[in-house]
Amino acid sequence: MGASLFRLGLINRARTVEFATGLSLRVCGPEDLIITKVFARRERDWDDVEGIVKRQRETLDWSLIQEAVTPLLETIEEPERMARLLKLHS
Repeated sequence: MGASLFRLGLINRARTVEFATGLSLRVCGPEDLIITKVFARRERDWDDVEGIVKRQRETLDWSLIQEAVTPLLETIEEPERMARLLKLHS
């Protein structure tokens, strides 16, 4: 899954959440948030990733995460980030 395909999937998987009466926003799911934070290359994003995994470990679609993250990390030549992510999964 390349970057363009990932972006298209991210848009298609987004869901609408009502935050208040008359105020709805489209948001990405936890898997897509993990993927974008792992790819972002910012160390502080790992705290967010860890929190998402702790709260939603049992419901996360790990195959989607791995399928999307692997080629993205290859484009920035940082495949070791996948190992770090998989440690959180175990």
